[in-house]
Amino acid sequence: MLKGADTMSSVLKEHPLIIYMSLILPALLLGATILLEASLFLIMVILVWIGISFIILVLPVTTDSGSSQ
Repeated sequence: MLKGADTMSSVLKEHPLIIYMSLILPALLLGATILLEASLFLIMVILVWIGISFIILVLPVTTDSGSSQ
């Protein structure tokens, strides 16, 4: 990992709304669409939402201002 970089997942405890909007809400929507037999397109959109959320939450976040120290 890069020097001075941190992962977004290490600060998620400070931001419960991020967890809700990126993981819990789409999981609930996915469960509801499966139970209500919604369209395949809607299920695919929710799965893409979950996938993008996982990618964003794992990407490193740089904490410095671009200095080379």
